[in-house]
Formats: sequence, C-alpha cells, structure tokens
Amino acid sequence: MEAALIAPCGINCNICSSHLREKKKCPGCHTFVPVETRCVVINCKTIQTNQSGYCYECEKFPCRRIRQIDERYRRVGISNIENLELIREKGVSALIQLEEEKWKCPECGGVLANNNICYSCGYGNPGKIKEKYAGNITPEVLVAPCGINCNACGAYLAKKHDVRLRGIMTAYCEGCRPKGSFCVFSQLRCQLLMNGKVEYCYECNEYPCEKLVALNEKYAESFSISPIENLDYIREQGITEFLKKEAEKWKCPECGGVISSHDGICYNCSLDKLKIKRGMAPMKDLTDEELIAPCGMNCSVCQGYLAMKNDLLNQGAKIGYCDGCRVRRGRLCAFAKRCDLLKKGQVKYCCECDDFPCENLEPINKRYSENYHMSTIENLSYIKEHGMNEFLEREKEKWKCPECGGTISCHNGICFSCGVEKLKSLKKANFKW
Repeated sequence: MEAALIAPCGINCNICSSHLREKKKCPGCHTFVPVETRCVVINCKTIQTNQSGYCYECEKFPCRRIRQIDERYRRVGISNIENLELIREKGVSALIQLEEEKWKCPECGGVLANNNICYSCGYGNPGKIKEKYAGNITPEVLVAPCGINCNACGAYLAKKHDVRLRGIMTAYCEGCRPKGSFCVFSQLRCQLLMNGKVEYCYECNEYPCEKLVALNEKYAESFSISPIENLDYIREQGITEFLKKEAEKWKCPECGGVISSHDGICYNCSLDKLKIKRGMAPMKDLTDEELIAPCGMNCSVCQGYLAMKNDLLNQGAKIGYCDGCRVRRGRLCAFAKRCDLLKKGQVKYCCECDDFPCENLEPINKRYSENYHMSTIENLSYIKEHGMNEFLEREKEKWKCPECGGTISCHNGICFSCGVEKLKSLKKANFKW
C-alpha cells in the first residue's frame, strides 16, 4: 500500500473499489484538483495550506464534515477519524501496516477492496460465490455465521416460492452465505468472517461480541429467536442435530412446508395470510363490473388476472398474478394515482369526468390500441352510451375462445384455458401481438 493514497480525511484509497477496479479507475483523492472536484475535504482551505495534508492538523478537527464521513464509513467497518488519530500518534507507516493486515486477501494475499472483493483473484465476487454454491444450497449452507437459520427466513422463502409472481411485492434473499460479501452482518461487523478465518461466530475468542449481542437482542425482541442460543446449540450438539430441531420447529402443520420465522406464515399454503399481513388485498372472486378499471381497461382479459384465475404458476407457466386494478395489492393502480378525482373516489370511471378524455388517459389508450387490440377510451365511451351490462356482453363475445369457450388474453392473444402449453413454452410474458 502507498502512503500517498491515504486521503486528507483519513480514508485509505488503497482499498477503495473505485481505485482497484480496472474500468474508470480512480487515481485517489490526493490527485484531485481543488474546485474541479466536489470533494468537500479537498476544497477545504486548511487542507490546501497545511504541510502534511491531513485533517487532524486543523484546530476544528474533527469538524462536522469529517464526522459525517466517519459516520458513513463506519457502516462498512471503517473509521477515518481513528485512522487520522493513529497517523497523528504513530505516523502514516503505522496505519499502512495495520491496513495491510486488515485488508489482506485470504486466498492470494492481495488487497481486499472496501466492498470485500479482491480485484486480483476474484475472492468475494458475488458471481464466483453464486458459482460456488450453484446447485449446492444445502440446509447446512443456509445457517448463517451469526446463528440465524436462513432456511426459515421470510426473504429466502419468498424467493424460493417466487411470491412476486403471485402479486406479493417483498424482498428476496438467497441466504446469508450464498450472498457472501453482501451479507450485512459479516460485511459491516466482522473481518474474521469476511476473510474466512471462522465459519461460525462461536469460533471467535470474543464470542459473543457486542455486535452479535446487539443482533441477538433485535431478533429476540422482534422474532423470538436467539442467534446466540442457536450457535451454542450447534457448538454442543452439531449442525445436523440443530437442523433436525429447526425443521420440526418451523414445520407447517397444514402442508408440511416451512413456516417463516419472521412472520409465522407458511409461504407454501398461506399466501392469502401473507397478503393480509402486508396490507394487501387477498385474492377473491370479483364481479365482471369490478374488473373494469377506471381507465376502461377490462381486467378480466388481462394476462395477470387470467393467470391467477387459472392458477397457471402451479401448471408451470411463469406469468405474474394480479387481482385486478381496483384491488391491486390493496392500493390504487398506477393510473388512478395520477388523478385526484379517482383518489378521492369522486368518480368511478374516467368517462364521468368533465375532462374526459384527459391527457393522462390518452397515452394508455394509445398503448392499448397499438399493442393489445383494445381502446380504453372507446370502452369508456361505449359504457357511457350503452351502459355497463351491454358493454360486458360485448366484451365476453369479443374475447371468447372459438376452440373451448374460455377467455383470450388481450395481452398476448392466447386462451388461458386451452392454451396452457403454449403459455408454458413462453420464455417470458408476451406483451404484444
């Protein structure tokens, strides 16, 4: 590491991912020219005039700017204020020596970047980590270093059952170990874990450390789980016995699936409960009239609604579910959010407004007319002139499958009753025909 790459604020540019990467490589903060850079430290007048070029020489040290930088970098296990204090007491060589040991790659001996990736050998690279665990995500792998059982994590189960396709917008996670350097606990709190020197926290001499105790308190309070108790059990009984105990603890009595430790819901058989828990509308039977959106879109021929109605995910077709625009995820659809009258419930359909057709409606009408054989403005005009009942009869006839009498989707022209095999062969959802 080079002393010249220790920035005035105390940040070590030797480990900066922007400096270590090959493309658009940053030369380091000391090379920046004042005024031409947005760096508030480089543009500080004291920095430009003092001899060593470090912020600790300033009488205001640590100033507000330095404290803000320190607060931000502490989230990734770095303190520029501590770095500057060490330089002031023992010199920059002492910091370099400490940093070389701290950020040494365990595989090739090179330099780990501050994102815990080695740009020399690829250690910690998310792609390599995924390659390492590809097809090998065993229950053992899904027990995190901190003692959390990712097998019962809500985000892992959401990804496993792909609940977004069923209209539930939630976070996905492949598990703490497969995430590698992006595991928050490992990356922000423990260099031993990131360097692969310990597999579980109980192997450390400082176990349980302050950071683990804080995590344990959070999980005990929020989810009635103790990562420290988990780790103690693993140390005494072994990982196999721990997994047997956990499998029994989180087993769903209804379907035998896994109940999430975060919300107590089985993501295999109780997705309606999950929707309610997250403030979303559960899937329900809607009348034909309820399926006519405010903009004039007929949701009964939408591929998201038809996929849900015919449960195509369980038949092997990868098409996301939708309840219909009026109940979509328990909130207003994207179009309705643009209109104060719709948001306040003062109109049910856009044709009831004095500005019909407005500038908000015209773009969606153009898109549906050009791609989906449907004019939302024409639909609303027909409803206004002939009434809802006549419109619904016309729509049933228009989208009726001549082969089986099922419903053809306006989004891809395929019948969702007799065209399941064709839908299963689609690599991605079609949105034009």
